Amino acid sequence: MNRSKKAMCNYIKSRIVNVLPYIYAAIAIALWRKLDANDEDKIDMIEELIAESQTVWNESADSPESILEWCKELTGIDLRGI
Repeated sequence: MNRSKKAMCNYIKSRIVNVLPYIYAAIAIALWRKLDANDEDKIDMIEELIAESQTVWNESADSPESILEWCKELTGIDLRGI
């Protein structure tokens, strides 16, 4: 990998690390509003979902585009262009 491409990858990774907590926070709040459970169960459910999303992210790390395709194939939800 050439130097400029490696620098760009490092930049993107650092931006993801900075933005990811905000994405997870928004998802956690949305789930909190929508889940029909008591508060303690909601906490457990949301933490499990966030942990599972990290597992999925790690599984798709070799090909970031494939996670969008995988989502569409598995769930029918197309997140491209959002």
